[in-house]
Amino acid sequence: MEKISFNAGMIELAIQGDKSRVLRFNPESTNIVEGFFLMMDKFNAKMPEFQARAEAHDRNASQLSDIESARERLSIQKDIDKFISDEIDRVFGIGASAIIFADASPSAKTENGDYVASNFLNAMLPVIRAEMSKRNCKVQSIIKDHKRKAGKK
Repeated sequence: MEKISFNAGMIELAIQGDKSRVLRFNPESTNIVEGFFLMMDKFNAKMPEFQARAEAHDRNASQLSDIESARERLSIQKDIDKFISDEIDRVFGIGASAIIFADASPSAKTENGDYVASNFLNAMLPVIRAEMSKRNCKVQSIIKDHKRKAGKK
């Protein structure tokens, strides 16, 4: 069997600096860019539903034993984690959420008060923007160079 290799424009990000957890994607791919922004919209639309479930749980918590209450809270958090992981995998490819979050719960709060998933998304946005800008500059330079060369003929 023959093989083919080509530049697919992929970048590699070592998650938390761990070279065994590498996320690969093309930041200019419409699937990534559109998917990333759609994912943000879905998060914003879905989170009020999860918040309502948590608030309903809190209102009824006194009617539950401590163990039942903890299990219900855990069920809500697991549903949030599954939703987030499924969206990450939809955008970046199957298995991306395992690379990104490893053993961490995407909905776990961090010391800065944000969720692990929010911190990831906030870290990704400037990477995508910077890569797109860098590539646009390179393309403009190539176009300018071709125009200059074409003018010399």
